[in-house]
Formats: sequence, C-alpha cells, structure tokens
Amino acid sequence: MTKEIQSNGVTVKVPDTIESAVALEYSFVEALAKLNINVTGIADDNDENNLDSSIKDSIGNYTSVGTRLEPDTEAIKKAEPQIILADKNRHEKIFDQLNQIAPTVLLESFDANYEQSIDVFKQIAEIASEEDKGHEVVEQHDKKVEDLSKDVTIDKDKSTIAAVPTSEGLYVHASDSYVGQFLSKVGFNSSISQSEESNLPEYMGADYLKVDTDKLSDFNPERIFVMVDNDNQKDYDNLKESDAWKQVEAVKHNRVHEVNRERWAKYRGLIASELILEDITKVEE
Repeated sequence: MTKEIQSNGVTVKVPDTIESAVALEYSFVEALAKLNINVTGIADDNDENNLDSSIKDSIGNYTSVGTRLEPDTEAIKKAEPQIILADKNRHEKIFDQLNQIAPTVLLESFDANYEQSIDVFKQIAEIASEEDKGHEVVEQHDKKVEDLSKDVTIDKDKSTIAAVPTSEGLYVHASDSYVGQFLSKVGFNSSISQSEESNLPEYMGADYLKVDTDKLSDFNPERIFVMVDNDNQKDYDNLKESDAWKQVEAVKHNRVHEVNRERWAKYRGLIASELILEDITKVEE
C-alpha cells in the first residue's frame, strides 16, 4: 500500500510502512530516529562524527551519502531507500534526479525556525504513518524542554546572541532562526532588535545575519553563545585577539560560552533543542 504526497509540484507515492530512508539533513535524521524508522543513508558531510552520539546509537550503521550541500546520488542509490527526505532550500534543483532514485519529499530544514521544525517533524510522522508516535514524541519533547528550562541557572535577562565566527565576521542567528527562536522560547532576550535585524545582510537568504566585528559593539551583547568546530576554530581564535571583540560587554564580564557548532547550528531538530538546553544548564557564572 502507498500514499500520495505532494512534493515540488508533483505527486510522489510513498509506502505506508517505510523500512528504509535516506536523510539529507540532520533534522530529518533526528525525526526518523525518534520514529524508529530505519535510516540507511545520511548526508553527514562525509564524517560520521558530525552526528551526536545519542543519534548514532539510535540509528546504528548507515551509508554516508556525501555532504548536505551536494549529496552523492550514487551513494544514495546504494543505500536503497524507499523514501528520500530532502531540504527545500538546498535540494530543489536536484529533486528530479533524487525522485528517480526513490520517492522524494522536500521539507524545511536549513531555513526553518524552531516552531517550523516541530511542524516538519509532525509532517514526517504523517508521511511515515506514525502520527500517534509523533504526537507522543512531541509531548515528551515539550515536557523535557519545560523540565530542563527549570535547571538553567544563568541570568536570562542579559541581552544575548548566538553566533558563528567566520573569516568575514560573525554570523548571528536572528530572532526567527532555529536557535534564535528557541532561545527566546526558553526566556533569553536578544541584544539585536527586529528592526535592527532588518538592516543587517542575510546569509544565503536565511535568518543568519552578518555582523562585522567592529560593528558588534553597536549591539553590545551581554552574553554570547559562540558556535565553534574544527572548521572555524582558527577564525574564532583570530576574533578573540581583535580589539573590537575585547570591548564587547559579554567579553569583559566572561559571559562568552563556547558551544558545539554541529549541535547548535546544523542539527535543527527536536533532539538538537534538547541538547542545546542541556548545554545551557551546564553553564555557570
């Protein structure tokens, strides 16, 4: 038995019971893992260590299908999926190619905010004929977020940003980004107003805002969550040596918190927000 799903202007037929799936974004991996669906292929950016250990333990062995930006279609074929979950922003141009391999559904991930990511999870549960399980998972997630929020000890009233250091400056996650919206949900105040956000250049058409280092003092955040991994560690080290960085309120008062970039910036699913909040509960000042 199959069901019909509208995707990218065409009708795709997916099995009522999905026994193998390829996920081209980490948030889709999280969703499939939560629904106990076998994930046979993942766009893991060619490194299984990009997946959190809790996610890897849930899904077991899988085939790497390349990067999220440029998935390897030959590797996807080898994963033998019954369905491919792809990103609307990143994979629309290769939809036809993917859909020839297996029924492909385009969903929001790259530019989805927190609430949208919950909606996408529900969509995946519906596609997989796991609505009841999906409802149960969301309820458990909401309860976990509520409980973890009570364990946060740092001052949420301090004006806050979450940002990725790059060679070009900082990419700040705006109020309608996944992280920005989630931080607001759990009670943090942004140091950049929405009117100020509208005057900042976006990154790749999503809710990530470019802020030059010498302009950071204009917003002068009292707290910064800095997302770092091996790819941008050098950029962050250079940033810390700049005079402009040293003048920021958060830096002066030791309220700069280094966090895992994969977890905070790239996962964007239910598990991600729980892991983010767990990170915050461990911050002391």
